Amino acid sequence: MAAVPIEMAALTDVGRSRPHNEDAHYIDTHLRLALLCDGMGGYSSGEVASAAAIETIVNGVRDHASPDRILGKIDTSSGLTHAAMYLREQILIATFVVVVIGGLGSVRGAFVGALLAGLVDTLARAFVPGLLKQVFAPTTADALGAGLASAAIYLLMALVLVFRPRGLLPA
Repeated sequence: MAAVPIEMAALTDVGRSRPHNEDAHYIDTHLRLALLCDGMGGYSSGEVASAAAIETIVNGVRDHASPDRILGKIDTSSGLTHAAMYLREQILIATFVVVVIGGLGSVRGAFVGALLAGLVDTLARAFVPGLLKQVFAPTTADALGAGLASAAIYLLMALVLVFRPRGLLPA
């Protein structure tokens, strides 16, 4: 059966909460895929999260797309499942970092580790790109800053392990 021709377009709006748009969208008529990821309202760098979600889903779909795939069907060959599994792995890695920082087997340590990891991540995302703009061009600083900010919690984990190998509040 021949594919039905479709037309796609996208439009997002800044909204009332912030002066910049944190939404991301993607259209690929060949893949017959249209995505919209709403910004993570209330969090810094919502546009980074939206863009990362788009990239993950598109790569998952593109890697596993076939011309005869059934649109809307979610199974192991659709790519959406692979994208979801990738995102789940990212969450598990962050959880592991939090537990290592806090101390294995310690609920209080996990709580403290989560607070510290969240604080370090937020501060790095808020200030690293601005600091880098003092040295690099704005586009380079934003790209480099996003990468360095993502690595900040791993640096925190390494520092904690150097000085407290069992974590901050071991069981």
